[in-house]
This record gives sequence, C-alpha cells and structure tokens, in this order.
Amino acid sequence: SASPQDIEALCIGNYSSDLFEGQGHTAPIMADWVGLAPRPATRIEDACASSGVAFREGLIAVASGLYDIVLVGGIEKMSDLPTEEVTDTLVGR
Repeated sequence: SASPQDIEALCIGNYSSDLFEGQGHTAPIMADWVGLAPRPATRIEDACASSGVAFREGLIAVASGLYDIVLVGGIEKMSDLPTEEVTDTLVGR
C-alpha cells in the first residue's frame, strides 16, 4: 500500500490566497506543512474551478507517466476580511 512518502508531486487549487492573505506561494507552503517538501508543488488558479483544474492537472501528470502518485487538493481562506472587501475582490473591482 502507498504511504505519504510515495507522493511525487502536489497540485493545489487556490484562487485567492494572494488577494486575501498576501501569499501566492500556497502550494510549496502546503508541501512543507504536510512534510512533503521539496517535492514539486504547483498552485493552480482558475477562479471557482481551481480545485477541479488541479484535479485535471494531477490526472494528466499521472496519465502522461511523469508521476505515479500526485496529491491533489484545494484551499481557500476568506474569513479574515470584511464581507464587502471579499465581495469586491471576487468581482474584480
């Protein structure tokens, strides 16, 4: 059976960490936090489809033969800003 150490790469869906948290390096940070650094870790940004596209990219990475095991996930944090500021950011004002 596979263990976390068998994970070869990470694809992390995230739309807004740079906008809401001032941090755009979400994927490498997540790899480090879960003990998988220095594996390749890519943040996938595609608005509301970010995690779905991250899943697609993970599938492509495995299907292409580049990797056997890819960890895919998605994260967002919008709770530290007032609702009005979150709304403004989401609509691109």
